[in-house]
Amino acid sequence: MKLLMTIAAIGVTLCTQAVAGERCTPVNYQSTVAGIRNVSGSGPIDVRPGDKLILVNSDQVGVVRLGDPTKHADLTSVVIKDCMGRASRSHIIVTGRTDVGDYHLDGNFSSVSFMALGKMWVAR
Repeated sequence: MKLLMTIAAIGVTLCTQAVAGERCTPVNYQSTVAGIRNVSGSGPIDVRPGDKLILVNSDQVGVVRLGDPTKHADLTSVVIKDCMGRASRSHIIVTGRTDVGDYHLDGNFSSVSFMALGKMWVAR
């Protein structure tokens, strides 16, 4: 629980530091905290077991695939964050077996959180 709160605090801090024309993290950002992944390449992103915070630092990602929730412990959460500030122009679509269907992250610097629960990802 403490790790999840720390990761959430990092996400909020990164979000509040972003201003127009800037990213919430540098393109080459590498966290020292396990579970935080900065993605600056192109193509889809696959959520891996152990991922807690995915920083989308590219407007050429398009899709984040949550994958099989049964490969994650129940109540495991993952946050997907737009760090480019361009999600309103280049939507980030979160796909997988969720309670809300495909989720369109379409607000600049916005984020969404999903929690693994049994055979489904639940939006939070």
